[in-house]
Amino acid sequence: MLAGIGAALGGLAGYWNAYRAVKDASEVAAPATRAAPAARTLAVLPFANLGEDAADAAFVDGVGEELVHVLSRVQGLRVTSRRSALQFKGQQVAMTEMASRLQVGYLVDGSVRRTGERVRIGAQLVDGTTGAVLWSGQFERDLKDAMTAQGDLALQIAQQLKLPLDAATLAGSGTKNVQAWQLFMQAQRLPPGKREPLYRQALALDPAFARVHVELAEEVLSGDWSGRDAAAVAARMVPHLEAALRIDPRSAQAHGRLATAAALANDLEAMSRHARKALELDPGDMAGHHWTSELEWQAGRIDDALALRRKMTELEPLDPGARLHLAERLRLAQRPAQALVAVDQALLLEPDGRGALIEKAMILLALGRRDEALAIARRFEWVDVFVVAGSAEDIAAMRRRTGLNEHRRAALALYDGRYDEFFDHFEKDHSDFMGRNQALYDIALDPVRSHPRFKAWLARYGMEQAHERAQAWRAANPAPR
Repeated sequence: MLAGIGAALGGLAGYWNAYRAVKDASEVAAPATRAAPAARTLAVLPFANLGEDAADAAFVDGVGEELVHVLSRVQGLRVTSRRSALQFKGQQVAMTEMASRLQVGYLVDGSVRRTGERVRIGAQLVDGTTGAVLWSGQFERDLKDAMTAQGDLALQIAQQLKLPLDAATLAGSGTKNVQAWQLFMQAQRLPPGKREPLYRQALALDPAFARVHVELAEEVLSGDWSGRDAAAVAARMVPHLEAALRIDPRSAQAHGRLATAAALANDLEAMSRHARKALELDPGDMAGHHWTSELEWQAGRIDDALALRRKMTELEPLDPGARLHLAERLRLAQRPAQALVAVDQALLLEPDGRGALIEKAMILLALGRRDEALAIARRFEWVDVFVVAGSAEDIAAMRRRTGLNEHRRAALALYDGRYDEFFDHFEKDHSDFMGRNQALYDIALDPVRSHPRFKAWLARYGMEQAHERAQAWRAANPAPR
């Protein structure tokens, strides 16, 4: 998920007793029964390139990208992420259907035509329920002034929705330098870890382009995490984000990434402060929701934590990762029937998603559906399921395997009672904040909760009281049988 460190660092999650779930799963709405969107919710669809030069595609994408960025600052308006809306690029889908799938009340559709040094931008605001066009307009600019059109567009949209938008809101972290913006959008099309040279070129053209500083911090997070020092990574992120805030104090993105850096540095006070500030500036900020949810989880306020996770699925309605994270947390919260609904929604969005299929095996095992869980586990050779519900042949086959990764070796060590070998992996695998939070509630760890190394691990991170709260909550909220 977010910032390149999500579920991959989650760790062991499979030493399960079989539970029979009877709890109502209606709290996780299925796609066929989506609730009506809130009145002030909006998505910006990909703008069409009406020019003759395909090389203008990055510029056209940038028009929509910047409009999302400006509108996300409008108080009282929730703007769905650009990532979800981009899934409709090039598709012929009715406006009402797109609005339903994106769970928004309004859509902004538009086009861009570049002719030499002139740019014409057309846009319309559409009622997502009826498909009626509520407003349309065109803006023509010299190319060097093209980036000012998004402000005019945003003003018109806010006026139609009767929402406030002033000059202070428009003064954001974008750029008026078209060349710098094109470099920024070209960088966005590259894989993470390959973008820094283009970002540096954009900053050379406009040193006050605050969003580039945020993205440079994001680049620090990319790449292989094995052997990396989390605190050192955080220390490299912070200067970029502080530079962004000096330019644009209203940058919710910068505060959200500072919360990520604080989580890596195990500074929970700073994490809370920046996550809440991100949500204050932009109620749709994903990082703010993510880290606030994790803080609520550690504090034992499970319903509040899950409510924030559900909110993230509304903000990213077409992102399977948001559904997968919700499913995992519902399973750990001992609500497997609800977890199954969420993971099936993730699989509707990404049918062959490996992470979602493995999570579904865990959930099915919790529901007592052993054969179905094993069918998935055998496909991926997922040892966590085998050590609980697998046959003797499954276990023997895993033991015969050569080149087992650390995770699978640790699962077998836990199964065999070789706890020191298990902890050698666990202490590395659960060193990040999310991994530590998962360990508080994961019943996979019940056999070792009284082990001296587990107690020492809790003490290392000051989590003794959090662990007591978690076990008290589990006792008070047993999984349905």
